[in-house]
Amino acid sequence: MKNLARSYVWWPGIDGQIEILTKGCEGCQRVQNAPPLAPLHPWEWPSSPWQRVHIDFAGPFMDCTFLIAVDAHSKWPEVIKMKSTTSEKTIAVLRTIFARNGLPEQVCSDNGPQFVSMEFKKFMQDNGIKHFTSAPHHPATNGLAERFVQTFKKAIKSMHHEHLPLQHKIDNFLFIYRRTEHSTTGQPPAVLFMQRNLRSQWDLIKLDVRRKVHNKQFQSVYQKPTRFFHIGQEVLVRDYRGDKWQPGIVSSKAGPLMYEIEVGGELWHHHIDQIIEAGRQTDCTSTAGHSQASDVGVYVYPSGTDTETVPDTVEEMYPSGSDTETVSKPAMESPEHEVPLVTTDPEPSSGISVEQPVTLGVKHRYPDSVRKAPQRHTCLPSRNGREAPENRVTLLAPRKGGQASRFPPRPPAAENKRAAGGVR
Repeated sequence: MKNLARSYVWWPGIDGQIEILTKGCEGCQRVQNAPPLAPLHPWEWPSSPWQRVHIDFAGPFMDCTFLIAVDAHSKWPEVIKMKSTTSEKTIAVLRTIFARNGLPEQVCSDNGPQFVSMEFKKFMQDNGIKHFTSAPHHPATNGLAERFVQTFKKAIKSMHHEHLPLQHKIDNFLFIYRRTEHSTTGQPPAVLFMQRNLRSQWDLIKLDVRRKVHNKQFQSVYQKPTRFFHIGQEVLVRDYRGDKWQPGIVSSKAGPLMYEIEVGGELWHHHIDQIIEAGRQTDCTSTAGHSQASDVGVYVYPSGTDTETVPDTVEEMYPSGSDTETVSKPAMESPEHEVPLVTTDPEPSSGISVEQPVTLGVKHRYPDSVRKAPQRHTCLPSRNGREAPENRVTLLAPRKGGQASRFPPRPPAAENKRAAGGVR
């Protein structure tokens, strides 16, 4: 219009006057385009779950209408199938949801007739809830509920091939949605709303904490077999008053590791770690001495031998002037215990040969060592007058001047060959 006017006439300010004339035209104002969209202003994220709840209706869909309620903090959804959407039915459904999750501080909805009725306003006021409504025909204000309505419809439509009841499909959708990470928060709605995630069949693959702790306890406790005692068994019980152990008899078993012990007419209640098995008392002196003597190869007199008549020293056994070839044998009960004697070299002090008893049927711990004569080298006289071993090579040869040469002298045949002019 401006170009058309300027092609015929022109005066200063003609463009501004044409704009004022156009804006005042009633027909132009009715058909003009909508202004550009304003940038979205997001809602403030609540600091706690179920603080602000967005509600809306989805439907009619699948011959039903669904009430949608979404928590603004955790994105936790609630979907209730309704046959009637009156204010009375809507309040009854919300009362059930609030009884399960608590009363929110704020509720946001559109301007549906159920939400702007006097009955609904009274319900909000009686429960101390602030009710916010979006602008008419502007669903972006209640965008959280509107977006979930779209997601809910797509999910239910995608399950049309499954031969399941409608409520079963809704439950499956809510179960998966609540335990899946949300794109906005990065956490599953169940974690932010209930401080835990929902357990599913996939959790059977993972080893839960309870089973892991149980396995650790089982490994640490049951690695060694547990001791046990029979009723009527003689045991020793720990006594913390006087003697360390007191003898007693197992009376009964009070628990997995607890026993009732009868000690001196009293009944003691003790743990298995405070009880030990009573062993048989045996005389360990004779057996220990026998084993020790047998190890060193000393003759052990059998039981019944009069050890008082056996001399303790060599002088008592072989007095001076006695015939060493025939020595009286020790006093024994029978000839079966006679000990053969072996004559050894005479001692330097007494000058007599001593006959020592030989152990019969007793093996020494170590075999007898056999001494061999040392191997001595046969020495031959060397040129310098010293004696050298036979296998030693003398490298130093005397010179004419008396000094030793480092190299040995050449043989005579080599000297004659050199004098005759031969090749070296």
